[in-house]
Amino acid sequence: MPQLSVNNDSSRLRGVLVNLISSAIKFTDFGSVQVKVHELNPDYLAIVVQDTGIGIASENLAHILRNFGRLIKRLRGGFQGPV
Repeated sequence: MPQLSVNNDSSRLRGVLVNLISSAIKFTDFGSVQVKVHELNPDYLAIVVQDTGIGIASENLAHILRNFGRLIKRLRGGFQGPV
């Protein structure tokens, strides 16, 4: 795989990936955790973390990206509260 660089907040990206992978490992007693990277085009990558763990209850799916949405608004100047 070629060396890639991230033209954004690499520490935040690193934190998101560490959290996703750590949670996948933590909640997967049996089976596997896979991390896949797909080049969508020369400017975009898709990173997929897939596991055979217990999963997220369907009623909680709408809430899992709430803080991420706040972060995006904050970075764009539209949200002043805590992330």
